[in-house]
Amino acid sequence: MRSIPTALSVELLKDANFLCHLIELNFSTPLYFTDLDVDVYHNGHQYMARGMELANVSTSMSMEVDNTSFVIDNVSRDISTTILNEEVRGKRCTIRLAALTDHASVIGEMVKFAGIIDSFPNMDEKKVPLEIYSPFVFWKRKTPRRIHQATCPWIFKDSETCRYAGTSACDLSWDNCATLNNTINFGGFRWILSLQNKQIWWGRAPK
Repeated sequence: MRSIPTALSVELLKDANFLCHLIELNFSTPLYFTDLDVDVYHNGHQYMARGMELANVSTSMSMEVDNTSFVIDNVSRDISTTILNEEVRGKRCTIRLAALTDHASVIGEMVKFAGIIDSFPNMDEKKVPLEIYSPFVFWKRKTPRRIHQATCPWIFKDSETCRYAGTSACDLSWDNCATLNNTINFGGFRWILSLQNKQIWWGRAPK
């Protein structure tokens, strides 16, 4: 588990009555939670009180990626509703450790772990477990991630790629995208088919 430097700990505890965690989930609509039993207002955000269990931060000098996890109460179903309505994997999560006065005012904080959401195993109506990994996990991503294809690879009406918000259907073609007036978000390579049987060379044209 990441430890607080002694000098920082001494300064924090001079005026602090207790410590708590502040968790920020950068979904399309950011969510803010704290494991304190009352809401905490900090930097213009309301961190809602929520029961949770935080695991230790796992660090290693090997090729293993730093990671942590926590389980948060889901009785109100707000977290599970968000997860089921948008792709949250890859979204950023920041866990801070904060020192508070007896009036729940933050007098100091430090980032305990900042990373991206990897998975939410065994989510149910009572709890949501979230596994968080360091952004270095992208080193394991295979490249290239996309292939050159004439059709669009995006999920129709996806809010981050396709971005189409109308009621028409889509066949993933450039012509259809032009009909929907959404070519700015077309993800395919429209000229691939026209180049299929052509000879392509670099430099000067052959004599």
